Amino acid sequence: MDLNKDLKDVTGLAGRQALGFVEVIKLKLRIIGFSNKKSGLLTKLGELAYKSVDEKTSLADNDDAMKLVEEIRKASHEITTSEEAINKRKEVDHKDREEFQGQRRKTG
Repeated sequence: MDLNKDLKDVTGLAGRQALGFVEVIKLKLRIIGFSNKKSGLLTKLGELAYKSVDEKTSLADNDDAMKLVEEIRKASHEITTSEEAINKRKEVDHKDREEFQGQRRKTG
């Protein structure tokens, strides 16, 4: 009976750790995607800034530039949110392992 319980505990931990690992990978891929998007938007904004200087106009008056700035902010927010979610998930996984190891020390 005790072996059966130990086996369930180990498989439960392994399953939770695997799901956590997959979740972290998905979040990292999300970060990469938004980083690429942000990079492209910054390039477009730079081009608009160059044209603005060349034409001696104000970049602040350009609606396209303001839309790009807002999109850059959104992408930055998504990156930050994903990084925070990764850190939370890592903390949960670490606590789960610590708890499991503490139980193993008590019983074994």
